[in-house]
Amino acid sequence: MFNLFSDRGIIAFRVISPTANTYSSSSLIKFSIVQLNLGDAYDVNTGDFTAPVSGLYIFTAQLCVNKGEHVYIEIAKNGNALQRSIVYTSGSSHQCGNADVVDVLAQGDKVSLRTPSGAGFATTIYRLDTIHWSSFSGALLV
Repeated sequence: MFNLFSDRGIIAFRVISPTANTYSSSSLIKFSIVQLNLGDAYDVNTGDFTAPVSGLYIFTAQLCVNKGEHVYIEIAKNGNALQRSIVYTSGSSHQCGNADVVDVLAQGDKVSLRTPSGAGFATTIYRLDTIHWSSFSGALLV
């Protein structure tokens, strides 16, 4: 049977709703709701995307922070940071931090969203399960 997505080699994922509010430094940020997982490359249990094929990929992340808090995130490949983002709030409203990266992955490379390592990189995420402010997504470009 023809499958529009898998027969064309389409690989993409989008996950929402972080599993926790607070993360210490060097913590993997996992998500509990999978909205899209074409190619079954994102593992909700580990929080890792594992490249099923070599190619050029794009990854995007958005995490929102509570009022008066801060958020530190990084998109990492095989444990090494590819892109980082930091957002501080000082007042009365929530703020969101984004990170985007395009990179070449070999088959089996793992990409995850996490907090950077080091003192002071704890993160408090604004979570509201009825409105999905925070997300992590990726797709094979070519």
